[in-house]
Amino acid sequence: MSSVMIDLPDPPSNAPPIEYWIDDYLESLRPTLKEAFQDAFRQWLERNDAKGVEKNPFEMSYDEFEKLSEDEQDEVSWQAFSRNKAWIDEQLSKYDAEWIVVIGGKVEKFSPTLDDVPMRNEMAKMGMETGLVPFLFIREPLIEESAAAPTAQSQWNELEDDDFYPTVPITIGIVNDDKQKLESTGIRLTADLDTGSPSIIVRSMDIEQLGVRLKDYKTTWATHLGQRYRYVTPKVQIAVHSESQGLKAASFALRAVYDWSTGPFVIINPSRAALVGRNLLFQLGLGVLLKASERKTIVM
Repeated sequence: MSSVMIDLPDPPSNAPPIEYWIDDYLESLRPTLKEAFQDAFRQWLERNDAKGVEKNPFEMSYDEFEKLSEDEQDEVSWQAFSRNKAWIDEQLSKYDAEWIVVIGGKVEKFSPTLDDVPMRNEMAKMGMETGLVPFLFIREPLIEESAAAPTAQSQWNELEDDDFYPTVPITIGIVNDDKQKLESTGIRLTADLDTGSPSIIVRSMDIEQLGVRLKDYKTTWATHLGQRYRYVTPKVQIAVHSESQGLKAASFALRAVYDWSTGPFVIINPSRAALVGRNLLFQLGLGVLLKASERKTIVM
């Protein structure tokens, strides 16, 4: 709270009755007090505007947005997502979309697949053309959990209290890599298997290790287990070894999550490197045998 210090003078010897003198003195202070109040209010507005209080991200100009640092831009995107989540979910359902682009509070683009999510330069072009910030919102993945040489088998990940998470071994490579290159240069991970989810979620650092430029993709936000996380949606090649079909590979648009080690995907399983859902099995035409007695997955 702002304050103004005023030194009260002694009344002059020829002062009128005290009540008149006080009125005259207060009137003389009016310009000074008004200026002080205006300055204090202006400072309050600037402080709260900087914090984003009462500011609608959908009304932000693209020029203003471009002047912010990358971290500040991400924070504006988070504010747009978190404040409007219910409306965003409604729009995703209305358009039966996997993603939408919102400009000025209106849905301008949408698609039922992650295969054609706009790249960062496309989003920038929309911002320059409209003068407003384009926001990318992606349907949150359904995840059914509460708070070496290639192989067709993998041991389950051990959790607490003698509990285990089924796994599947995967190899990630660049789109259009042939099988030989996938096996020689691909990144091998033991991913937790969640058949209740359609999504594929990995660490951003693993995708960057392949040489994929994640900065070319637009960052977006989601939440899991009450914790927020940010990610991009690059397209990569994923291969799985099957005991009956050998190496099976296909292209997938996945979620590459930043700050993995401090994010929500390691709350249940601190050693988790990736989380894959049923779409991986569907698209590759694979089946899995979960051998609980041996705590092992066999890809068929």
